[in-house]
Amino acid sequence: MEIINNINNIKNKVAAVVTVGNFDGIHLGHQKVIDSLLEESKRLDAKSILITFNPSPKEFFRSEKKDMKLITTLNEKKKILSETKLDMLIIQLFNKEFAEKSPKDFIEKIILKYIDVKEIILGSTHTFGKNNDGDAKLLNELSRKHEFGIKVIDKLKNNGYNISSTNLRRLLATGEIDKMNYILGRKYALKGKIISGKQRGRNLGFPTLNLQPISSKKIIPKVGAYCVGISINNDVYNYNGMCNIGYNPTFNDKDLSVEVHSINGNIKNISGEEVEIKFHSWLRNENKFENEEKLIEQLKKDKSDCEKYFIQKNNPIKS
Repeated sequence: MEIINNINNIKNKVAAVVTVGNFDGIHLGHQKVIDSLLEESKRLDAKSILITFNPSPKEFFRSEKKDMKLITTLNEKKKILSETKLDMLIIQLFNKEFAEKSPKDFIEKIILKYIDVKEIILGSTHTFGKNNDGDAKLLNELSRKHEFGIKVIDKLKNNGYNISSTNLRRLLATGEIDKMNYILGRKYALKGKIISGKQRGRNLGFPTLNLQPISSKKIIPKVGAYCVGISINNDVYNYNGMCNIGYNPTFNDKDLSVEVHSINGNIKNISGEEVEIKFHSWLRNENKFENEEKLIEQLKKDKSDCEKYFIQKNNPIKS
């Protein structure tokens, strides 16, 4: 997959099938659009091009009010899309000038200027251009004028789930990881660097890795305890663990921390290394315990619950 920053940096005008959007999460609905993009590009013997934005329009318009957290950071988006058969990813700078582009100008003076568009794929609810005034109806009019095809993908409905980035954010905020992972089509992941902690976990018999998220833009799931997979420096997920996200109320801490304990192997001191955790299942809310003994008792239960979860996952009970 070729990655190009800004559409005007395309060297040669190529025949292509195109889709445009934020694709935050690259969930099952997004994947349906991408699958259609790849199928149509093959049918038309054209390149497949996905155009996304940095920052996303929502990030741009909310920057002065409140930071917009992301389900997938730009680097994660690049990695996930690189694992598809997509030919080209265009990362378009979204700034004040670009935000003022009318939907018609966006299609005619930007996309059609640099790409020989054979077809545009878009979701049925997708809007584009200034004030989000562009939609499938306008695109259909422009397609007749400029002789390119359009294909509108209906919103995906699957097992009654609302498959959208908005719903993913809600599920992350409520800790509903199982539903979250289903809509994503993969496990939700968080990357961080290992930093020095206060050694409390080690003193309690549960040594932990303390993660500092690599991106400040990444959404951290709801405060609480989870069963997770652990990968160090992009290695295979060969550690299972339990993760606590929270403020350690038993010790009256003020700052949010992300701590991970391996339940199937001792991880040596890897301070400064990069770790990725994948969230498998929700365990419980964060609690304040009367004393360390009560906390240790709960941690033992958490470990047992995670062990049972991973045993069941690897050896599913047949109905």
